[in-house]
Amino acid sequence: MADAVGKLAQNALAEIQGKSVPFTTLHRVAMSTRNAAEQYPKLSCETLPSSASVQEACRKHGAVIAQSPVDFRDGVNMGLAGK
Repeated sequence: MADAVGKLAQNALAEIQGKSVPFTTLHRVAMSTRNAAEQYPKLSCETLPSSASVQEACRKHGAVIAQSPVDFRDGVNMGLAGK
C-alpha cells in the first residue's frame, strides 16, 4: 500500500504543478504522504523492527498512509474551492 500511495502522491504533485489554483492543502497532503511512503520501506516497517524508536516512526508513517485517501479527497475538494 505504501508504494501505491507514494505513486498517487507523486502523480498528484505532478498534476498540480504550475496550476493557477494553488491546491495548497493537496500539495501539503501529497508531500507528507510521499515522505511517509518513502520512509516506510526504508525503515523496514513491514517486518516490525525491534527498536522502539523505529516502531514509533513506522506507526506515524503508517497512519499518514492509512489516512491519505481521505486527505487526498479533502485536498482536491479544497483546491477546487480555492483553498
